[in-house]
Amino acid sequence: MSLSPSALIFIAQYPSQLYSYAIPPTLLSQLHPGSLVTVPFGRAVQTGMLIEISEGEEPQALELVTDLVDNSFVFPDTSVALARWIASYYLCPLGTCLQRILPAPFRHGVKEHYLITPFGRMMAAGSGRGRATQHAILTTLQAAKRGLSGQSLRRTLGTRNVASAIESLQTKGHITAKLNVPAPTKKKALRKSDSGTNPHALVDLQLPSPLASALRRPGHSRTFILQAPESYRTWMYLMAIQETMKKGRSSLIVFPHAAHARAFAKVISDEVGDHISDFSGTATPSKQLTEWQRIRSGEATVIIGTGSVLLSPVDKLGLVILDEEHDFRHKAYQEPRYHARDIALARATKESATVILGSLHPSVEAIHLSHSKKATALERPMAHDVDYPSDSGDKIVVDCIDMTTAQRRGRLFSERMITAIEARLHTGQTVMLFQPRRGFSRSLWCRDCGTTTRCSQCSVALTYYKQAGTLLCHLCGESRPAPDVCSACSGRGMTPMGFGTEGVEAETRVLFPDARIMRIDRDLVRSPSGLSTFVKDLERNGVDILIGTPMLFDLMPAPQVSLIGVLSADMMLHMPDFRAAERVFHQLLQLKGLLQEGELLIQALQADHPVLESVCGSNPQHFYKDELATRRELSFPPFTRLVCLRVIGDVEDHVHMTSSRWADDLRERQNTGIQEVLGPIPAPYSRVRGQYRDQILLKEPSSGLAAELAHSAVEATLRTSKTLPSASGLSFEVDVDPQVFL
Repeated sequence: MSLSPSALIFIAQYPSQLYSYAIPPTLLSQLHPGSLVTVPFGRAVQTGMLIEISEGEEPQALELVTDLVDNSFVFPDTSVALARWIASYYLCPLGTCLQRILPAPFRHGVKEHYLITPFGRMMAAGSGRGRATQHAILTTLQAAKRGLSGQSLRRTLGTRNVASAIESLQTKGHITAKLNVPAPTKKKALRKSDSGTNPHALVDLQLPSPLASALRRPGHSRTFILQAPESYRTWMYLMAIQETMKKGRSSLIVFPHAAHARAFAKVISDEVGDHISDFSGTATPSKQLTEWQRIRSGEATVIIGTGSVLLSPVDKLGLVILDEEHDFRHKAYQEPRYHARDIALARATKESATVILGSLHPSVEAIHLSHSKKATALERPMAHDVDYPSDSGDKIVVDCIDMTTAQRRGRLFSERMITAIEARLHTGQTVMLFQPRRGFSRSLWCRDCGTTTRCSQCSVALTYYKQAGTLLCHLCGESRPAPDVCSACSGRGMTPMGFGTEGVEAETRVLFPDARIMRIDRDLVRSPSGLSTFVKDLERNGVDILIGTPMLFDLMPAPQVSLIGVLSADMMLHMPDFRAAERVFHQLLQLKGLLQEGELLIQALQADHPVLESVCGSNPQHFYKDELATRRELSFPPFTRLVCLRVIGDVEDHVHMTSSRWADDLRERQNTGIQEVLGPIPAPYSRVRGQYRDQILLKEPSSGLAAELAHSAVEATLRTSKTLPSASGLSFEVDVDPQVFL
């Protein structure tokens, strides 16, 4: 039987799958993965990217690739393989994974730009009588030397009805269309090393021998856990990067937040110079394409950024560093919902690279890797000629204040907390107050009938903002004026319930009227530029009391404080999530890590909670031991793999019916490797933006053939569920290794 080459084509407008086309012999020698081609698609013609060429049986029913548009871009086979792995592990469409891996200019398709012809310029000089839209398009294109896309024309003219006018103008020869194929910009050379020091001078003496051996003898993958303060980790990362560069291999360095990535790049720039690529920090699509091609060519070998750098087209990967490995922001919450740690370990295994998981307080999963001998815990090397940063552990006091018995001053503060703040203000030292929730209070509550103000589109209470006099939904953005009268009973006893950062600020200003007080949360700082402005204001104006949410951890450089107060640890401990205790553990230790010396005071109603006892007693191993024992007993990660399945739709009955059928189908397949099926139940946020949400929780083996069989069963039941009569108009979500369950 004759064989003929066929092509898998990615069409950005339809990323849920790839499409197969036959390759005409006249084009075969010109095509490669990354070529832009035009293909018939229904009644239209679409531009797509060729992803893979394969030999198969004579493709009887396949349509032909129409034409080659551009072949300057090359999409490497390793990136295709990575996309296939992500699609398989996270049970998401291959096209969606490719869309995430491709450089930004290609993710959403190459747009047509329209240019005016000489004949069109002659027509534009006329009156335009009877053809106002066409004349407006010609006039607009006259001033656009590089042409404009259809979207730009619609925006400029303030009308959506331009398609027929554009088609008519093309037919008449007044305008012409061409694809705006992205081109990289010229890269400015970064400053090379001018430090005068030999960047490799201390490597032989200071790198721990297991890590040094892995980096100097590449060929198989090894994973290391570096449990150390940030300054020490930075020093260790630099030496590992330098050793990797000596072997002619590349490094990927991943941070949970772009501000941390930029700070690290600045620190090491003198040592590695123009080898650095700030892959996830580039602003424009053309610059992103430039960085992508620098990485692909091997010009940039030290790639720094957030989780997306793990998808970059590195050829000779030697080292992967995941800093703040415990941070839950390493998980992507849009499809594909990958976790940076899993991608790092998978890439390193396939490409024989070394992995360093760095954190002052590693995740439970990382500790389990160490206990199961799948990772090596690094001990600090001893050297007398190097000034190592201190843990400052003996200079920091951590204490928990039992709010059930403590004397209070005001609504939120214990007397002890107030006294500690007053002492710092008296000596000119800075205080930080931590509160994970924003707003004045989490809701308004009627004292007369017990009614709380709730969102009309979501199953949550509206957050109260006293300063603006509004109620706001943090899920859908619904906003309304705060009422003085209860809508249910017409009572006038509307009372704030709970408290957020705005409430903390208001009470703090009453208690300390002369203090310089600043607040940081997502209501005030909504973008990277806003964060940068806040840091500059902080440095320029100074602050006595800094109030904030976990955004405090993103301040670079971190402010120097001598007292940190946690106003309510209970608020974080009792979330509907088996990881709630671990989340609190990490947040409290991150706060402790912001102190060089001083006090961390934690207010709590449940002061004897094991997490608080571990933190206050400086005994993290006690927490890890108890948490791993509990998870083993309940069959939770890292001893199993969790998969959260969601069914979402406008009609509540259809959502419940479909999720129930899906769960029943999964239970019938439990002999295929699925360990347990929990649910379906309404999600904790059972309605968001007017859509109802049910969820099913699966437990699978964490690895091996049984895990693969269980995954296949989930994939098969997902396809079946989408064909149910009740599934019309519903959407389905699959979240492998979920980090939140709301």
